[in-house]
Amino acid sequence: MLVGAHSDRTGERVLHIAAAAMTAACGFLASAYLHWPLLIVLALSVAMVGLRSAVGPFWTLPSTFLSGTALFIAGR
Repeated sequence: MLVGAHSDRTGERVLHIAAAAMTAACGFLASAYLHWPLLIVLALSVAMVGLRSAVGPFWTLPSTFLSGTALFIAGR
C-alpha cells in the first residue's frame, strides 16, 4: 500500500513498478543461491513483497495511454 500511495503522490508509475520488480527479482535470485531454510524463506518473502508492490501501480497504467472505448474495454 505504501508503494501505491507514493506512486499516486508522485505520479511516477513506471519507476515504482520497475523498482518493485527488481526487488522481487533480487529476492528470487537470493533464494536460489541460499542454503539455509530460514534465509530462503526471508528471501522469498522479499520477493513476494516486490511482486505485490508492483500490482497497484501496474493497474493504473492503462488509463495513462488509453481513452474512450479502449479504456472501457481494458477495464473489464
